[in-house]
Amino acid sequence: MSFYGVEESTVPPSAPPPNTHLIGHPEPGELEIPSKLDPLFDPAKTLYIRRMVEAWGIRPLAQLKRLQNESFTYGYVGLEDYTLYPLILPGSFLQVDTSLTTVETGTWSSEWERPIYFFETHSGYLCGFGAIVRSNELQVQPHTLSGLAAKTYRYPTEIEVVGQVVGIATKLRSGVNSWIERAQEAMREHS
Repeated sequence: MSFYGVEESTVPPSAPPPNTHLIGHPEPGELEIPSKLDPLFDPAKTLYIRRMVEAWGIRPLAQLKRLQNESFTYGYVGLEDYTLYPLILPGSFLQVDTSLTTVETGTWSSEWERPIYFFETHSGYLCGFGAIVRSNELQVQPHTLSGLAAKTYRYPTEIEVVGQVVGIATKLRSGVNSWIERAQEAMREHS
């Protein structure tokens, strides 16, 4: 958060959400963001981004909307959702391409090549691998190491493909645990 100009001490503590869900639109306000990057910035290279920022500026959050691609929406993997663990950790943020709603079939040489989808069901949201079982059934398949069973839904009456996951922002497991512990401690202090 400090990368985006938000000091941790100014953010009210809240319990991390347990459920997988879509991310709503941010409230109007302002945010300090990079407004000018170093001319040597090369997106093809691994860099320390803070050193590439020449200037920071305060911008209304509403201005960021114009940078948003209309094909993308964003999701969150709940802290109790281990469907794609260890590939996608609970607490991850996902970028979802809503123009990619057809579940691909085929063979993949690894799980890294297999498309991941964000689904909406009557009871909530799911993130997982998808497979069309029959013409009217879609199966949400977990990562094999998660230990979870696949779930089959009537398609399209019980499940909708929101889109294909094209980006992931996650903390490493130790970072997620420490964040949870800090949130729980803050909740105890405010009780």
